[in-house]
Amino acid sequence: MYFPYWQSQGNYMVPSTLVVHTKGDPTNLASAVREAVWSVDPEQPVSKVVTMDGVLNREVGQRGVQAVLLGGLAALAMTLACVGIYGVMAYLVTQQNHEIGIRVALGAHSRNILGLVLARGAKLTATGVGVGTVAASW
Repeated sequence: MYFPYWQSQGNYMVPSTLVVHTKGDPTNLASAVREAVWSVDPEQPVSKVVTMDGVLNREVGQRGVQAVLLGGLAALAMTLACVGIYGVMAYLVTQQNHEIGIRVALGAHSRNILGLVLARGAKLTATGVGVGTVAASW
């Protein structure tokens, strides 16, 4: 961003950054740029010579770490939810063991038994999602 000299005079908030576009390795050009600045004003400090990749890595690096951490926690939450649903379903099937045995003895097909178990599990899952959605929106 360019600020005219008369607007930036005495204003320490105005950035004093020089950006140089190069075709080669920018670190090789740092001493030449430093010499060019000092040829105009020998008392001008030249510090923090950084490539644009370095600036971007500094700015985006922390957000990248936060995104990875958030993704890891989301995966952990999903794993815990799946283990919980599996545990509840296993408990329900264990509780219905006698009923399933009677249905099989009376000639029920395995797909009907599976449909019965999955339907009850889907009802519990839908109830949990509904309650969770209401609680989260509240």
